[in-house]
Amino acid sequence: MVKLILHEYKRCTVVKGDTREVKDFLKKDLKCKWRPHVGPGGWMFPTSRKIELTREMETKGYVVMDGGKWKAPATEVDEDDAPLVELFKKLPTRAPRLPHQVNGLHQQFVAGGEDVNVMRCILPDIVDILSAPREKLGLDGKKMTAKARTELSRKDQLRLREMALKCMRALWNQSQALKADTELLQRSAHHILELIRKYEACGAQLENAKAAGEWKQLRALAGEILAEHKEDEDLAENGEEEEEKQSRTTVPVLGHGTEGLVELALGKLGGKATAAKVVQWIEKHKNKPMVTRLQCALNEHPTTAKDRPEGMKVWELTVRGCLSSNSRFQLVDKKRHLWQLCTDQGEVDVPARKKARAAS
Repeated sequence: MVKLILHEYKRCTVVKGDTREVKDFLKKDLKCKWRPHVGPGGWMFPTSRKIELTREMETKGYVVMDGGKWKAPATEVDEDDAPLVELFKKLPTRAPRLPHQVNGLHQQFVAGGEDVNVMRCILPDIVDILSAPREKLGLDGKKMTAKARTELSRKDQLRLREMALKCMRALWNQSQALKADTELLQRSAHHILELIRKYEACGAQLENAKAAGEWKQLRALAGEILAEHKEDEDLAENGEEEEEKQSRTTVPVLGHGTEGLVELALGKLGGKATAAKVVQWIEKHKNKPMVTRLQCALNEHPTTAKDRPEGMKVWELTVRGCLSSNSRFQLVDKKRHLWQLCTDQGEVDVPARKKARAAS
């Protein structure tokens, strides 16, 4: 007869006993997660599902015993190491969060407005005191402590998540990112992903956490920051090879790759933009890796067209012409001259294209 013992470990329940014989049932039917290196190690599931899964185990005819909270077995201490153990017990632990620490950070955040320098200063403290996601507990969940209820009423974690998201996004969207900002964003992104990994280590799903929407946004932003950093590192490593390839190639054809560049600009501008906005975005980001890797050859010479403003560059005309003549882009708002990426690669409305080209 299969005997299973359930132990509570933090927000999880660990299944011990004759689990080898029923591992397929635990994995496929009960959706338990195998976590050998977390706490006591073993098959784990959120404690909020304990009553439900215990009934399913008993329905299968298994003997289910409640082992209470998991207690790590006592380890023998060598006599020579006993003084060190006592010393470690006396070491101070991390200081608890001050009652009004979040209020102080939030006041600086509100007073700073869109000031990036303020965000740069407060972001490390915001991320440092940010708590891991919490699961929506059922009727069998534990009661909140008085401290937790006080923090919940002050909406500490809600404000911390909102501030972290806005500060990281503002620093990341800077056109001239400093090296210090890059390192700060990487540390913040790693810390947030580590909080989420600790929450999911016991088998919980982020979709079922409290404030799941905000945590998903933080996870997506952290992933994008680290992914772009990895791309920059790869580009730096392959820089010498690219320079060697470019030295062997002929002079690129001016205007080559404009279609891909315009598509990138529209995507970064939210999917819709005027021709002027597209030109401004390209001018601002043309030396960044995401643009240079497209190998688009921009003609920086001033145009000789008499009907254009003096000093306008040739590539600006090329971009505007690409918008008005390429079937991949369509004019969706004639009054505001808004362009967007065409989802239907059908026939091009030639008269509309000519009018749009004349207006641009």
